Amino acid sequence: MRAYINNKPFDFDQEITILEAARQMGFFIPTLCAFKPLCHTPGTCAVCIVRVKRAAGQELTLTSCKTPLEDGMEVDTISSQVKKMQRTQVALIFADHD
Repeated sequence: MRAYINNKPFDFDQEITILEAARQMGFFIPTLCAFKPLCHTPGTCAVCIVRVKRAAGQELTLTSCKTPLEDGMEVDTISSQVKKMQRTQVALIFADHD
């Protein structure tokens, strides 16, 4: 199977998340999954959101830590739109903490 992350092909033959695939390719996606003081289930902070276009043409914003990569998927992790959404998520999380 083949997907594209930031317009670069990524071949895979087993289930892997978008986050895992992006890391294997050397792309940085911010996460808070391992930040224990936050005490949350992975995916709930949504700091790792990315833009995805599925093979069927459907465009979505998804959390990369919980979303399996699919054949034909096109993932954007680096555009200014994605970076702005990630910064907004961090701001929303910290707005609730002193």
